[in-house]
Amino acid sequence: MPAARLFVAILALFCTGLSTGPALGVQTDAGAREWNQHRGNAASTSASPLAPIRVEPVEAWRAELGERLAGPVVWGDYVYAVRAIPRNRELVAFRVADGKRVGGVKIGKGGSPELCVWAGTVVVVDPDMLRTYRLQGTRLKMAKRLRGTGFGRACVAGGYAFVAAGNEVHCVDLAYGKLMASGSGAGGRPIALPGPRGRLRIATAGAGDQPGYVGIYLLVKTTTFTGVGTREVQASGGATSYSGMLNSSTRVRDAEAVLITAQDSDPIFFATSSATLKTGPGGPKARGAIMAESGAVSTLSTIGRGAAVFEDEVYGFDGEGTLIRQMQDGRYVAVVEKSELPRGARPAPLTIASGVAYIGNWAVELSSGRVFWCRSDLDNEGALWPVADGRALYLSKKGELVCLADPNAGAASAAAAGAAGPRAAVSAPGDGDGVVLRDGRRLAGKVEAQAGGRYRVAAGEGESAVFELADLALVETAGEAKLVGEPYPVFVAWRAALADDVATALADLFEGYLRVRLVADCQRILLEAREYGLSAKRTSELERKLVGKTQNQGSNASKQRARLQREEQAAREKLVQRYAAASDWCRELELGRVASVLLARSEKVLPNQAEVRERAAKLVPSAFPWKSKSDAAELWLRWSEELLPAGAEFLATDDPAWARASAPPWKGAAIGLATRNVLFFSLESDPTVVGACLRNGEGTVRTLQDLIGEALLADKERLEVRLHATRKAYLVEQRPDGGYAMPWSAGYYSPNEGVSRFYVPRDGESTEPLGRGLYEVLAHELTHHYISQRWLGKRTRMGRADQPGFWIVEGFARFVEDQAVELGRLGGDLDDTTVGSLDAVSQLAAKNTLIPAGQLVDLSQLGFAQLSDDAVARVQLRNTLVTLTLSQRSLFYEQSGSLVFFLMHRRGPEGRTAVLEYLKAFYTNRVKRKGWEALGFASAEELDEEFRAFLASVRG
Repeated sequence: MPAARLFVAILALFCTGLSTGPALGVQTDAGAREWNQHRGNAASTSASPLAPIRVEPVEAWRAELGERLAGPVVWGDYVYAVRAIPRNRELVAFRVADGKRVGGVKIGKGGSPELCVWAGTVVVVDPDMLRTYRLQGTRLKMAKRLRGTGFGRACVAGGYAFVAAGNEVHCVDLAYGKLMASGSGAGGRPIALPGPRGRLRIATAGAGDQPGYVGIYLLVKTTTFTGVGTREVQASGGATSYSGMLNSSTRVRDAEAVLITAQDSDPIFFATSSATLKTGPGGPKARGAIMAESGAVSTLSTIGRGAAVFEDEVYGFDGEGTLIRQMQDGRYVAVVEKSELPRGARPAPLTIASGVAYIGNWAVELSSGRVFWCRSDLDNEGALWPVADGRALYLSKKGELVCLADPNAGAASAAAAGAAGPRAAVSAPGDGDGVVLRDGRRLAGKVEAQAGGRYRVAAGEGESAVFELADLALVETAGEAKLVGEPYPVFVAWRAALADDVATALADLFEGYLRVRLVADCQRILLEAREYGLSAKRTSELERKLVGKTQNQGSNASKQRARLQREEQAAREKLVQRYAAASDWCRELELGRVASVLLARSEKVLPNQAEVRERAAKLVPSAFPWKSKSDAAELWLRWSEELLPAGAEFLATDDPAWARASAPPWKGAAIGLATRNVLFFSLESDPTVVGACLRNGEGTVRTLQDLIGEALLADKERLEVRLHATRKAYLVEQRPDGGYAMPWSAGYYSPNEGVSRFYVPRDGESTEPLGRGLYEVLAHELTHHYISQRWLGKRTRMGRADQPGFWIVEGFARFVEDQAVELGRLGGDLDDTTVGSLDAVSQLAAKNTLIPAGQLVDLSQLGFAQLSDDAVARVQLRNTLVTLTLSQRSLFYEQSGSLVFFLMHRRGPEGRTAVLEYLKAFYTNRVKRKGWEALGFASAEELDEEFRAFLASVRG
């Protein structure tokens, strides 16, 4: 694997691994990765942190279901649904892996029940009864029942079911099947929000008439349940009611709410019809919202049923089939009209997997509008439900459950599932002789140095492998460890070994709780073990041990639980010590950032350990800008997780690089960091933003190193990047030469200084003509920067303004920018034909709107400056939810990027060589007219003809 591609793959692995790790002992939503109830989760967002399907999926399996009455809902390896059968209803279970039916039970006559599942306990709620079931071998057996009156919608959270019943909300302990407490409600589906100290805030919404007003009131009631998790649940604080009037004469019944809230803030809600908006306590600045849904689209919102929540905004379709994005303050915008949906796409209810929306038969990344795939042949009715990493379910028109899968993830899963024998312990750094590869794998075995910087590793009897030095990160031999690559793979190796330790310890704790039938604790522990990579085989073994077990309600159960909790605490403390020892090992090897991130990971095993804070305080670098703050250790742990993947470090106060930022607004205000290839000054201090910029910047440079290499005489200095916190500050900064940023730009490279400048776009701030985000613009401008400074080492010269061939400058940067954002999804070959430039240009070619290829190739920078900014074409991208209005100038960018792609990937090795030679010739003022000849074409007509034929193949 080339270096740049491997680097990008590792970055993706790192970011995913750190963000999805479980918070052991402090799980506020242990079922976060399970699509375990209506709208996916207790917060009713229709969103999941599962890995999405980013490439066109394949059908994994298809199972007969029939008339679906409820579900599907998923927990672990099983998917559950309720179907109608002659004169009865049946609760059925299928395996997620292969769709095999594994159990079923008749549940009596009735309508569509509420269906949820928590830790393998399936909850079925009918108007007069709540029942729980558990899978026992090939049978679903009822475990508990609770009779009631007027039971309605329900959600599950923390081992409890919250059931609406008229103007009340009941809290039911699922382990005991007992009603624990009741609070005030408004009749809609409860929504559970985690709070501090084991509290859950439950919100319900309803609608009704209010005297003296013409319109609809949405009524929201919240109740806080305290003591959740201690078996002493109370509804405390009374109910808080908010109401908002809607200018509509249509009455709404049984309104359903979607709740978004920030921690410890009062909820607000919006429900927009025309321009009316009312908020609850906290006013418009309070974070969070409730959006009511209704079958009558015009009554409560422009969005009809099937909405989903992403980053505190709501997405869904209106009655006309337009995809809408609605903000917290009630404003909404049309993302794409029905007539401009991607070819073959259909409006449908949205579900979300890690920021990628599944919309019936297609998938789109919401942050970028990038359409990942569209299957017009799917025979689905309604939504796609995320059910596992890289997997989703839908219901066919024939009443079948169908599972779609990422073809790459499916192969990996199948290989893992087919592995025989017990799982071997994961080798950790420090366990003896061995090596850590650049992808983070550790191979144990005797290590021998060989000629040419190679190493041979004897991994077993008669087994050995030889590695180039560039393939390694760490070499351990004769009791000594030597870092020969970058620190990050060492962290990956430690993470794998420590996760294995945690999963093994948790499995042992499970057995202890099981011996005294503390079923709820077994379920809790098993959830955590799964998140730490407990094998599917071992997980299934432990789940089967719970079959038929009921919660211990004996007189000594509380004493037994207290004893086991002490044992659990001791086990967690031991695991924290294991992380601490790993951190110390890394610190001795002078891998301070790795040591810090390992301590941050230990916080997820057992938080708030004084010893961890003390160790972290010793690791805070002297250059850390906030080292004097009382919470410096906590801040450093957060920053270390963002900096490690890019190999970034804060600049020391006496670093000569600070001379580069010695003028306002940078002096005394900016933070300074450096990676191997990037010098970064930032007025933005959000570690997630800064970390993403560093990873994207470093990744872009390494991609270019792999793609075009570095000339021997190139300038080896880091590429200097400056990031403003706001667009306003970006526009008012004056360069030393007296110039300013162009008002329409989102970033630019200043060759005379050797500096690239950008800003963090806030809502509605960016005026970038092609709709590009910060990271795309960063990749584009760093390409200019790299070529000018590093590839040729002539950053003050870019070629004469009257020299033909200016297309190669912007075209090559557009090519890299377009392809760089797809590296993690498609493997790093820079050959994705669905990117924005090719999408737009291939469509415009059919309309004869393109600049003739011969004219484009011979255009100079002076000629480019004379291109018009007036609109010449409008195109709805097929692979991105964007409609572009292109001028001659913006068409120049798109067409130039497409031409580079064509020459790099459709003209063989000769075409690739010709492009790079042409690029070098332009920067050294050697390009002549009739540039098509240098690119390997006999005439401008031949270039134009072959380019258009290529675009036709892209267009399909």
